[in-house]
Order: sequence, then structure tokens, then C-alpha cells
Amino acid sequence: MYFLDGYNLLFTCFHSNHPLSSQRDAFIKWLQERFSSRRIQGALIFDGDRNRKGESGRTYSSPLEIIYTSHHESADAYILEKLEGNARRSEITVVTNDRHLSRGVRALGTKTLKNEAFLAWLQEKALNPPDEKPNFKETDRHFQRLLKLWTTDDP
Repeated sequence: MYFLDGYNLLFTCFHSNHPLSSQRDAFIKWLQERFSSRRIQGALIFDGDRNRKGESGRTYSSPLEIIYTSHHESADAYILEKLEGNARRSEITVVTNDRHLSRGVRALGTKTLKNEAFLAWLQEKALNPPDEKPNFKETDRHFQRLLKLWTTDDP
């Protein structure tokens, strides 16, 4: 499970003149595709102050939940609060470049990962895609040895 510091991660990827909402929507779509292909779960947490509607809320689109904090709550505070109350926080990784958040997260026993490392990992092509089984083939010599062992009449 991954908790992503939304705008901290977004601003690592996008440096354009497009409206923030367009960048955010494109980023969410890209992340959804990567999370789906990697078969991982996560929550992308954005500061509510930057939400154009000014509302907090959640979007339950699996495998990545999109969360906007309440109006005056930061994504950092939201993440720390959710980790404090989570008995399985050692199984969560928080993705951020924010040093203050990283220190707080590690103090709770939760792993952290820098934005660049996480994005690089998401973009890597899996060596063995989950649906693809390795192709093993016995050599003729090995097959003959096994055949000899199985056909021996020794008690």
C-alpha cells in the first residue's frame, strides 16, 4: 500500500503552463494505469486548499484512491493522522520529497520513498509480467537421465 503526497509528487513530474487541474487529471490517469499494471494499491492525497471546488472528498477508483483533504488540512497532516491510527502502518510506504513529512512518517515506523525513485520504479517494465509464465525446457541429456531413473526395476 502506498500513500502519495499528491502535490509534492505532481510538482516533481509536471512543469508546464497548463492549468493545475489539467495537470492533476493527466497525472491521476497516468498513475491509475501504472498502479493497475503493477497490481498495487494506494491513496493519492491532495491538499484541500487547492481543490477547485473547495470540498474535501474521496474518489474510489481502484486501484488508486484519490483523496482531497478538508479545506484547511494539509496532505501531510492527513497522512500522519491516518498512519497514527493504522495498526498495519509498517506495510505502508509514503512517497514524498518533503523532509518534515518523511521524518514524521519514519518516526511512526512507516517506510518512505523519494518521488524520483518511486516514479522510476513505476516506469520500469516488469521482467516477468504476472500473467506470463517462464518457459522451462528439459535438456535431452537431463530427460534421458530421469527416464532411466524412472524405468529402473530396482526395489
